[in-house]
Amino acid sequence: GDHVLNDVDGVTNFGIMKHGDYRSIGANVLEMPLYDLGVAQFAELKSNNKGKDSYSWPEYLSRSIMLIGTDYFLLFDEVGTAWRPANRFSWAVAKDHNFPKIVFLSGKAREDHWGKSETRMAKSFHRDGFGSSLVLITHKPKEVKIDGFKESPVPLLNNPNIVEVSPIQKRLDAEGVVPVKTSISHDLVFRSSEIIKLSTPDARFLGRAGVIRRLNNGEEQLSLFSGTLIGSGNYTFELNQENTGFSAIITKTGGVSGRYKALAPTMLSISGDVEGKIFYIDGKPSTVVKTGRDIKVVLNAGEHRWELTKENPVPESPSIIRTEYLKNGVKVYLQRPLGVQIIRTELSEDGGKTWKKGTVTNQNTFSISQSRQTKVHVRAIAVSGKKESTPSFEYPVYFTKEAPHYPEGLNLKIGVNNVFLSWGKVLGVT
Repeated sequence: GDHVLNDVDGVTNFGIMKHGDYRSIGANVLEMPLYDLGVAQFAELKSNNKGKDSYSWPEYLSRSIMLIGTDYFLLFDEVGTAWRPANRFSWAVAKDHNFPKIVFLSGKAREDHWGKSETRMAKSFHRDGFGSSLVLITHKPKEVKIDGFKESPVPLLNNPNIVEVSPIQKRLDAEGVVPVKTSISHDLVFRSSEIIKLSTPDARFLGRAGVIRRLNNGEEQLSLFSGTLIGSGNYTFELNQENTGFSAIITKTGGVSGRYKALAPTMLSISGDVEGKIFYIDGKPSTVVKTGRDIKVVLNAGEHRWELTKENPVPESPSIIRTEYLKNGVKVYLQRPLGVQIIRTELSEDGGKTWKKGTVTNQNTFSISQSRQTKVHVRAIAVSGKKESTPSFEYPVYFTKEAPHYPEGLNLKIGVNNVFLSWGKVLGVT
């Protein structure tokens, strides 16, 4: 009832021209998976097809965001139909705030297709164009550059951080490949509505969305969000499912590991230095089929961690399941991963900002002595040889001489000749 503006007026948004208005992607069901692969993340919202009653479909097909580490992200707005509908990209901030660095990667717009506005509380700009839109945004304007491209600021905006780019020399790579340079890496980012095919001695890719990062310390980070093949250096990874998210980290010392998220069982083929190495999923060895320099393994559905190594694998993280108050401290109960003997603990007295070494145990419980603080956080780390798991989730521990708080809520379920009672959990009470 209070909708009095266009979808792209004075806000951060993207819209396509339909029936005389710029329309955003609108209200839709978030049905596409969120891929969190550690080194990069990806999410996509698709426009609902409701026929003639569709808000923005088929002119507007999807909006996606790809976050690369903590350095930058790419927004891709995919349009549909045989003709290229007019679009408008807008960005708004509070009046006393600065715009981030915004790099338009889909060609140049006409000078009269830019506009800006300002109110007492906010300022914004918009850019009109045609077809799909690919934009890079970063809060590190001096560190993130499009490698081999010339940046052209927009005269109307008079802002060096809002730019369009054009290649300095004729490009040899495929359309949809964005070379990005940061203070810590040289990246190849892949994003397009069409299949991108790239095959060079240093990089291989087949798909619509992904990234290859080459860090200055020699590490390589690969993420594939939509596609079937990605490779860098000595390793190539190929999937038989296009919608399985897959990542790989290749260290300078030869370690290979990563994560994946599969909606259905997926066959993974690895080509490279696989001789004598065992493939682990969540710290457990998997059955592989070996052919020459290649191995094949089935990735089960779900979100999992994998590793290819000659050594013991990195163990799974333990879990803290509950606590129990003692006279002068607290007993913490653990759930250890299968096969792990040693658990190392850490304590934080500043809400998780810094951590101090705690006890080392081979039991399923350990005790914490009374602290000067009324509340601390504890976490546990599994140790296997020289390898350690990622820490468990932080668990709050309270030190108090007061009587425990009463349980929140009491539920009664009536059965045959009995009543089942349940109540809310109270930390530290058994």
